[in-house]
Amino acid sequence: MGSYTRAKAGPSVGACGSHMQSSDLVNFENRESIWHEFERLGEEEVRIRIQYNVFDMQMSEAARDWLADREVINFGDDLRSVREFARKAGDTASAAHKLGLNANSLAQGVDSMAREAQGSAGRAIAIAQAATHEFRAVLCISAFALIFAVMAFAVAVGAVVFR
Repeated sequence: MGSYTRAKAGPSVGACGSHMQSSDLVNFENRESIWHEFERLGEEEVRIRIQYNVFDMQMSEAARDWLADREVINFGDDLRSVREFARKAGDTASAAHKLGLNANSLAQGVDSMAREAQGSAGRAIAIAQAATHEFRAVLCISAFALIFAVMAFAVAVGAVVFR
């Protein structure tokens, strides 16, 4: 790669070394010939000349336009496939978001049911504890009643025997 210097004011040096006025760039035919010169130089050389400010502002703009067109030509299919991939990724993300919302809704329903079940289980435990307490009380009363019945039987037997 050679060393480049910026063109002096006035007529600018074209890609092939020809002198062109900035106003010439407006002309479509001239633009086509400039683009033809860019094609002859190749992308690498055009990029280098832009980098080292060999072109004036309008030539640099034309060179950038030409490079952009080359990128579309070279990578157009890739850009379309990337855009399609991005669209599909967006659709997938949207579907995943909807599934996440549904899963969250289901989780909230399950949580509500679990809380309800926990409350019901708590009430059932309280009822079982109360029933256990009542059973113990009935058992004690039954034991006392049995003791009194045995004592009454003993008194009745004693009264018959000792009479």
